[in-house]
Amino acid sequence: MKNSMNKTAPTLLTLMIIVLGGYLIYQVIYNPIIVSFVPTPQPGIERLRNINGNGRFLWSPTEMMIIGSSTNFGPCPDWGCSQESEIFLVDLETHKKKTIYKIDQYGFHIIGWSSDGKRILVSVEGEGVLATGIWSMDFEEPGPPEFITDRTLAAWSYDGTKMAVADFIDEPGGKYPVIDVVDLETGQKRQVFKASMPSSIWSLSWSADGKQIAFLHYDQKPNIYVLQLETREITQIASNESAYDDGVFSPQDNLIALKKSSQGYEDSVVIKDLFNDCQVEMPVEKVKLLGSWSPDGRRFAFSTYDDDVYIVDLGKFLGFDFQKTGSLCP
Repeated sequence: MKNSMNKTAPTLLTLMIIVLGGYLIYQVIYNPIIVSFVPTPQPGIERLRNINGNGRFLWSPTEMMIIGSSTNFGPCPDWGCSQESEIFLVDLETHKKKTIYKIDQYGFHIIGWSSDGKRILVSVEGEGVLATGIWSMDFEEPGPPEFITDRTLAAWSYDGTKMAVADFIDEPGGKYPVIDVVDLETGQKRQVFKASMPSSIWSLSWSADGKQIAFLHYDQKPNIYVLQLETREITQIASNESAYDDGVFSPQDNLIALKKSSQGYEDSVVIKDLFNDCQVEMPVEKVKLLGSWSPDGRRFAFSTYDDDVYIVDLGKFLGFDFQKTGSLCP
């Protein structure tokens, strides 16, 4: 990155104030703090202690950093509390965490990072500086955010030219969820999925080739489905014996990370090989949110309810066979 985020100083480095309708957004770069990287008993799995983020963690296009966010999920009670949300970077080489944005608003989450590293996508659900919806922010030269849509769930395609947006159609009998694909160059929108009954969609993930979208559909129970955009064919990628409540395609398309839901806080991460129909479960529980894949598809990040982030290097975790073939199957 070519901006001041790469500089260090013992005090506050940069303060940029953007005025929007009488409110303020701060682009702030604080003196970084050191994050503890702790090896685990399992080879290839690292633990980043006390990150204190409650949104997805996303890899930078350069693979050198992950970005996260922290926010309150609702307004403060009468006795008051901090309404601030923040976006922060964790440098995976220096182990330093820097806050780069602060905003006086709750319900503010980072949900995407463009493939060229120039823009980030945020979802806003709380009242305050920005209206509810999806906003795009310039990462290298911060300025006023650009409003994209009044929906709050969206995903960028890997090449950055399209966006999948979860919406709904209000009809007699209830709200029917739909998925729209928006061409970001022309603004043209087309509907690619409509549910057959009132239900909800809670997550979206593009395949790297732009031909598939994985999504979490709550009908009778949560499960992950893959939509083929050319044929509109829909496939459930997990059996009904297990419930999954999130899914993220790898950059190579043959793997998908799934969050396996369970009773209590025992949720775990399963990596599934879509081409060879086999899978492996990560030996970490209390999983809160899936994160994202590194751009080379070799590592995956996710967070737990202990406010830690785990990074799994599949080559080191699975051994030589995976390093040679890229498949989970023996």
